[in-house]
Amino acid sequence: MFMWGDVVKRFLQNTSRFLAVGALALVSVVGIAEMKPASAVILDFETLQAGGTGFAFPGSSYEEDGFTLTAPGVDGFVSPRTGSSLYAGSTSLVINNVLNGFAALTKTGGGAFDVLSIDLAELRDGQQGPGQVTFTGEKVGGLTQNISFTLDGGENDFETFFFTSFFTDLTSLTWDQGFSFHHQFDNINVSASISAVPLPAALPLYGAGVAFLGFIGWRKRKRQS
Repeated sequence: MFMWGDVVKRFLQNTSRFLAVGALALVSVVGIAEMKPASAVILDFETLQAGGTGFAFPGSSYEEDGFTLTAPGVDGFVSPRTGSSLYAGSTSLVINNVLNGFAALTKTGGGAFDVLSIDLAELRDGQQGPGQVTFTGEKVGGLTQNISFTLDGGENDFETFFFTSFFTDLTSLTWDQGFSFHHQFDNINVSASISAVPLPAALPLYGAGVAFLGFIGWRKRKRQS
């Protein structure tokens, strides 16, 4: 005798299994996304390389590999040409403002990022004594911290400086040119912070999947006993 009740019961059991497996699969995908590492990029400004002497003038904004550098002052950035006495061996940017003009690094379109290191050099040989370049990182949430790097003031050759672990999940990194000690910068090592799905949002899905599977197993054991 055909029983509609048995058909509905089997349908509900199969639907429960499908939902449970789907929930567990989704949680697994979320877990994989959370473990995906951020990829670092080097902002090297090589697209600005130009022959001759003097400076190239890229303007007040420069974008590379998903990151944007801005110099809000009217003078913007300049870049020493390869034949210039200020060229320090690789293409760089200079904040073109002697009155404490500043630069800001952000992720294009917004978002958090990490900064690992930067190359700094004196703008010209034989600047008077050592000089410092101070960076301010602003984290998601508004917390800020400064770090200063010291150049020896001798030949204008690049040195690599490393940021501390504070300089992760930043919304911006800013620094100024200073009044008496001028620098150029290159090879900014940055990576975009990955926005992971919050674990509490995934836990209900996982719990629902486990509950469905547990209920099915209990019903099966009860029938067999």
